[in-house]
Amino acid sequence: MFDPVDIATYIKGNLDLQAALGFTDGVSLEIKQLARGEYNQNLVFNHPVTGQPLLFRINLGSQLHLTDQISYEARALCLLESSGRVPRVLYVDDSKQFHGHGILIEEFLLGRPLDYERDLAVAAEILADIHSVSVPEDHGLIAPKSPYIEILRECEAMFDVYLQWQDADKEALLQIEYFFAQARLAIKKSSACRQRHIVNTELNSRNFLINDGGH
Repeated sequence: MFDPVDIATYIKGNLDLQAALGFTDGVSLEIKQLARGEYNQNLVFNHPVTGQPLLFRINLGSQLHLTDQISYEARALCLLESSGRVPRVLYVDDSKQFHGHGILIEEFLLGRPLDYERDLAVAAEILADIHSVSVPEDHGLIAPKSPYIEILRECEAMFDVYLQWQDADKEALLQIEYFFAQARLAIKKSSACRQRHIVNTELNSRNFLINDGGH
């Protein structure tokens, strides 16, 4: 895990970053750890001039097996900015000069994880706004011929890891196999993809931020 000193050294030595964010070298920075997951480490610092809180993201890996993961994330966020549901991208560095990792700086948004018991209506509104954004032809995102089949294959690959576990719950295995069978039937009945939209296939509660206003 990288510490705030590593981040401060990187920021103070990166003139392109300073120009993009609108401040000069020699400013004081207070950087704090926020969270780390399997694929990213996130820290927070305040803009030294405006005081705006910013998120500093270090990419640690790619679930999509991409070599330009941080640029891919930034591209998706920029395409979705008009939805009003994602943070604004401020700086991207995919040169891997930071200890071999890509860097993304974006707005820091306050909020809490999604509560399935009380926030489902809000979550539906968020997804509707995101999915309604039109996608340009030069979007540069992964666009499988059959999104349904690709998502099913990804799920099956992840399930296979659990399937091979010696302590896998037999009842859970039966339920998941039933789900896959139903999904395959639904795919056979589905129509061809006519219009492209950006979708988030990782809909766990911590991939949402719900603020006090319920947005």
